[in-house]
Amino acid sequence: MKSKIIGALLLLLLSITITACSNSSDSKIESSKTQALSENNMNLAVEAYKTVLQNKAEFHSTDNKKKVYLNDFLTNEELYGTQFKVTRFTVLDMDGDKIPEVVLELKKDDFYEVLHYMNNEVYGYIRSYRQLENIKFDGTFGWSNSAFNDGIGKLKFKPEGCEIDNLGYCDADKYFIEDKPVTEETYDSFFKEEDRKTDAVWYEFTQNNIETELSASSTQNKSMTQTTIPIASVNETIEENSNVGDNIDSSKSQFEKGYYDYKGTINNNLYIQMSIYPLGQEIVGSYIYEKEKKEINLKGKAGENAIVLYEYDLQGKNTGIFRGTMNSVDNIQGTWASPDGKKTYPFALDLVSNLPGVEYGKRYGVSEGDNAAENFVMQIQSYVINNNKEALAEQIAYPISTKVDGKVTKIKTKDDFVSHYDQIINLNFKQAISDTFAKYLFANYQGIMFGNGMHNLWISEVMTTGGTSKLMITAINN
Repeated sequence: MKSKIIGALLLLLLSITITACSNSSDSKIESSKTQALSENNMNLAVEAYKTVLQNKAEFHSTDNKKKVYLNDFLTNEELYGTQFKVTRFTVLDMDGDKIPEVVLELKKDDFYEVLHYMNNEVYGYIRSYRQLENIKFDGTFGWSNSAFNDGIGKLKFKPEGCEIDNLGYCDADKYFIEDKPVTEETYDSFFKEEDRKTDAVWYEFTQNNIETELSASSTQNKSMTQTTIPIASVNETIEENSNVGDNIDSSKSQFEKGYYDYKGTINNNLYIQMSIYPLGQEIVGSYIYEKEKKEINLKGKAGENAIVLYEYDLQGKNTGIFRGTMNSVDNIQGTWASPDGKKTYPFALDLVSNLPGVEYGKRYGVSEGDNAAENFVMQIQSYVINNNKEALAEQIAYPISTKVDGKVTKIKTKDDFVSHYDQIINLNFKQAISDTFAKYLFANYQGIMFGNGMHNLWISEVMTTGGTSKLMITAINN
């Protein structure tokens, strides 16, 4: 009898084990299927957008209430009373589903046409400039109905039309964030945080750019990057999170006006880069994990020998705390801890560059602003990664001296650059440009440097024949 009971128990345990393994296996298979499905949808969307932009396929125009070719849509005077011309486009995720949209800038009274992939087809939604102001890299944007009614939102798409999903807005003298009433001061801070975000990257509407920016790999990288760029909390302060910073006398801070850029590690094996700036009584900035290129915003305080920095996720939730000590700003050491204190790791930072006296938000000293400079760098990086020779050649101030087969050569024209492209943009140079994060860039009176070590390029503002300034590549060190 005893042996029968033991046998039954063993059989039951074996059954449970098999079931558990089966569930685990099923879960992994399901996860793989989900990932494959997501990647497949991305590829389908990219190809669908490309054929629409090349006027090879129709799309659902929600305003026309029918399928149209892009060229017919642009010249349909009956519906809009005017003809449109596409000048630029951007590719970004405007509704948070990890499948990007394509936004076309229409020159004629400032309109946009937003292309969205849904139900295996492309839908188009026209928006006025005031409904889609200051589009950011993460897909958020501003809108305004009047001086007393504006806000920040993302888009929600339906087959018959799209609407704004408000993240925050004001109506007369009432202010809301995520539909919750807030003070005017909190709302103003929220608006300023939105303004500090990276702007959308716009591309000239050319066939080369359509091919390059709507390649599956390029678009997938954009989507991944957008979902990992967090914004700082706008309604939480150091004091609300913790009293750790209370004992820091910020009036004795060693940090003077300017940007401080660091490289270092967390737990001796996670390599990070950090850039911070003393703004009023606080220290603000961000850091990235070099492996993930994931930017995380920081906010804290610094005293004579101590610094505390709080990090925030996409929703503004505190996700970690740096507590450090320093004899000088050259080196900071301390402990990174999770908000609940259950996880702690040592960290160490070494100062690699300092931009003294620079105004906050004017790191690069260019007339178009920091966001424009970083967007330009990202565009150049995209051209290099995708071997877009012609587009890259357009961004160079000629003549320019660089090495061709190891010999310094003066490149005089765009055609000259394209013909020597493989010798100039060699594998080592391409790798350095591809691996560099388009933030925390070194800058001085010569311009902005982008790259690693001996392989880099320099970007400066150049006066055009029309008397305006334009960011261009002024040096290639390969």
